[in-house]
Amino acid sequence: MAIKKRIFVLLVFLLPLFTIHAQTNVYHEFPDSNAVWSEQDNFNPCNCSNSCTDACGFFNNFFMSGDTAVGMHVYHKIYVTSAYYFNGVYNNFPPTTTFSVGIRQDTLAKKVFMFKAGVNDTLLYDFNLHVGDTLPASYVSQRGLNYVSSIDSILIGTNYRKQFHISTSTSSNYVNLIEGIGSLFGLVAKLVPPFESGSVLNCFTQNGNTMYTNGGGADCFLTLGLKNNESNLFADLKVSPNPFSQLTNITTNIKEGVLTICNLYGQQVKQLKIVTNQTIILQRDNLPSGLYFMSLTKNDKIVATKKLIVVD
Repeated sequence: MAIKKRIFVLLVFLLPLFTIHAQTNVYHEFPDSNAVWSEQDNFNPCNCSNSCTDACGFFNNFFMSGDTAVGMHVYHKIYVTSAYYFNGVYNNFPPTTTFSVGIRQDTLAKKVFMFKAGVNDTLLYDFNLHVGDTLPASYVSQRGLNYVSSIDSILIGTNYRKQFHISTSTSSNYVNLIEGIGSLFGLVAKLVPPFESGSVLNCFTQNGNTMYTNGGGADCFLTLGLKNNESNLFADLKVSPNPFSQLTNITTNIKEGVLTICNLYGQQVKQLKIVTNQTIILQRDNLPSGLYFMSLTKNDKIVATKKLIVVD
């Protein structure tokens, strides 16, 4: 009995290791639809204004929408919704939305390619790498600059994926690459050690499910804040239920303001005036299922945001 017990304990200990090994031996492809990369691009404070203590930059949501054929290849189109912030306040809303890149993947070669204006079919990521390999020249990596210093696994959703730690001769493990997601700097961010400014992937979402967050407490979508006495109002905009199919209830402690709802393209689809802090019933009406952004403005300033998910 003692021997059987030891074998059982050993199996219990080894089974998770076998599972992780099996999962990381399977190449995890890039998504082909319903994916959002939410990123934050921070500028050098001295480039914001005359004061080097100001904070500024962009929040960017890269999302897939449709396909297009270019030459012999079919690419998944990715748009980016961008909103500029200065000291916690957004200066443009609705945020602008433009085409960013198209991506395709060669699953057998474990490579991802892209195109954009002025850039034809170009390597974006190569995940067929081993420890010590130098990253090939690509849109995000200069030839000979980066190499794989180590490889481990990371839990994404319910599966473990390979995670590649990238170094240069002067910066050790300064960024990671994850199968099926890309760089933790951002989808198409350059792989260069940051200095005084840089970008970070806050969150990766697929099919409405958050698969990765950077652990810094950042929202998975456009996060708007304030540098004034109303900075606590973000927590006072609540939506229940969310996701919703027909109607949902919105509550806030703001007694007057404007509630604006935009789609992923930055287009306004609904707008409501708030004249009291009572519960607001938001009807779906003819809104298609999908992800939306809701902002609450007061005195022409955005004081709170939320994301809305409409389901069938």
